[in-house]
Amino acid sequence: MKRTRLALALTALIALVVAMPAFGGPNVVGAAGKALGIAKKADKRSKAAKKTSRLAFAKAGPGPQGPVGPEGPQGPPGVDGQPGATGPQGPAGVSDATYAVDSTVSDSASPKEVILTCPNGKHPISSSGRLNGDRTGAPPNSVSHVALGGAGPFGPGAIRVTAAESEAYAGNWSLSLTVLCARIG
Repeated sequence: MKRTRLALALTALIALVVAMPAFGGPNVVGAAGKALGIAKKADKRSKAAKKTSRLAFAKAGPGPQGPVGPEGPQGPPGVDGQPGATGPQGPAGVSDATYAVDSTVSDSASPKEVILTCPNGKHPISSSGRLNGDRTGAPPNSVSHVALGGAGPFGPGAIRVTAAESEAYAGNWSLSLTVLCARIG
């Protein structure tokens, strides 16, 4: 029964569409054809306008640069980069350190000097000179009668220190020198 109704409704619709132009109504097929023709003309005009705008832009080129915009907010910190390559090995440091010590005799002779040369191709790293028996009196009122003179390099691998009485002094005194010697490199 449903099929019969559907078939009757479809037949009535087709008859109405075909009969409408006879009663002065619109021709559906003709209206569809007109609409298709209008759409084709509009499409043709839009393609022509697009082509014209592309040609005009190509001929005119880009416009002048605009003003600089406001500064944006700071972005988040970037990720840490990869570690760099290992650098070359540095020079060897100090090795095989030993102390060399020498002293003068303890007497009243003045001036005195001590020269120490580091052994076996070692180099002097630091040195210190010391006076022994050069004071009279008890601290804090003791008085030194001898003064250290110069101290410093004295030829390859050697250190020299000197001392002399600053006033006549009959007491016995001595001069000591300690040198730290080491291989460098």
